[in-house]
Amino acid sequence: MLEFACRFCGVFNRFERLFCISCRRRLVPLTVYDLSVDDFAYPGDVDNMHALEGSRIFTGLARRFISGKRDEMLRRWLGDRARLVEQSSKLYEIVKRCGWILGVERLPEVYVAGLPEPNAFTFGDDDNAVLVIDYRMLELLTEDEVTALVAHELTHVKSRHLIYHTLAELMLRGVDIVAPILGVGVVTASLRMLLLAWHRDSEVTADRGALLVVQKPDVLKGLLAKLTGAADGGKVEELFKTHPNFRSRVEKINEFYKSPEYIRAVNKIRRREELNQALAPLCRFCKEPKPVEAFFCPSCGRSQL
Repeated sequence: MLEFACRFCGVFNRFERLFCISCRRRLVPLTVYDLSVDDFAYPGDVDNMHALEGSRIFTGLARRFISGKRDEMLRRWLGDRARLVEQSSKLYEIVKRCGWILGVERLPEVYVAGLPEPNAFTFGDDDNAVLVIDYRMLELLTEDEVTALVAHELTHVKSRHLIYHTLAELMLRGVDIVAPILGVGVVTASLRMLLLAWHRDSEVTADRGALLVVQKPDVLKGLLAKLTGAADGGKVEELFKTHPNFRSRVEKINEFYKSPEYIRAVNKIRRREELNQALAPLCRFCKEPKPVEAFFCPSCGRSQL
């Protein structure tokens, strides 16, 4: 059995593993053949993210606070209602597959929990995230929809949305809560609106990432319909929410699906998968051992590309 050491934690992993069994980091470094955020990011997400990052003091305080409070938040929010998902489970296989396609550098810890309502969310530090899925989602959704759900959440991880997402959720509980937590005097109304506007745009980016993984618009639309009940608030009401309304999200999914950007990203995914198969230690046709760097099998002579 071929094994090699993780370059981060030193734990040995079987050759075919995509992510380390110990630290959950990607075992093969990202290359130009892997998806980057630029391949699918929604322009509004990028623009508002740059504006938020321009407030360096606020951003630095937020990152230090949330990174330091990650485990405390996990215990407080989940308590004894959650169980860690085993790496041998079917759900974790979906997480690994989504993470590989999206080019995620480190998988989140994955929990199944009993939440107040059927949902899923990611939180914590961008470099050490937690993904929580309500157990009812696994009963309500098809396997394709679960994949779309996981891919949506992992796109947030890939896009480094988590710090600002957590702040936006706190904003909904009142501006006066966030400022004392961060140790600043006041969070302005304009910053609050910018944060909420960015959060809505970041959801469009996450929908795009999910679409690239499942490549079936109807699956993603079906997932959103189940999550939202197809409820459609007005534009004014939407301004004070972290998520865009159902109709707006469907329109943007259709728009991206028909775009040249989508076609280029899908082709990139396919080329990466072909390269991954070519670099395997076994021929993908005759299954005989071969050097990982060989693009032609020494046994059957067939090209691995």
